[in-house]
Amino acid sequence: MNGAQLTDYEVFAMIALVLLVGRGTIVNFLPLAMEYLARHPRDFAQLSANPQKIPQQVAKMLRHFPVVAQARLVTKDLLRDDVELKSRDMVLAPLTLYGVNERVNPDPMHLNFT
Repeated sequence: MNGAQLTDYEVFAMIALVLLVGRGTIVNFLPLAMEYLARHPRDFAQLSANPQKIPQQVAKMLRHFPVVAQARLVTKDLLRDDVELKSRDMVLAPLTLYGVNERVNPDPMHLNFT
């Protein structure tokens, strides 16, 4: 952050996020990714033959099998897309919705390994 010292709350929030994401990745994402690869042997073979593509494909799988929903606290009253949000409201942004957004991913239900 711009050189400013983090508050105790910010440090706690970062630690909580790391613990939550770490657990979510191990408990939720890895079994889904392994099951996908077990059911799609061509994709598994393609990754085995091209290990340099693994980071890109993992990013695709994280989009396809998201495990974390991010909650945010509204800090001021506002109107967004005809929805009124009040200060101190909580907003939950499930990443699953982004992964299946056809404006972002042309074929969101297909995991493209090419």
